[in-house]
Amino acid sequence: IQMKNMAYAERVSLGEMEKRLPPQFVRCHKSYIINIMYVDSIVGSLIYMADGTQIVAGRKYLADVRKELLDCTEIKFNNIMFGAASYITAST
Repeated sequence: IQMKNMAYAERVSLGEMEKRLPPQFVRCHKSYIINIMYVDSIVGSLIYMADGTQIVAGRKYLADVRKELLDCTEIKFNNIMFGAASYITAST
């Protein structure tokens, strides 16, 4: 498991790990699960992570990764827009 400041080993299959993780973690390859919140962009099948890491998405997983990224982006946008709109309305 690669984290921001450390890495450690876990003796469990990725399939089992996938079941344990929160929904923002998405399988993108038979060997990788990523946190969709840290995806900067996807170009073709290449996923660019916020820390500069580049991961090639497997063909089997690419459509799901793109959908999850779009859903995540929409949620962030709605939180910003509606949160800001509520704040402005409340203060005027």
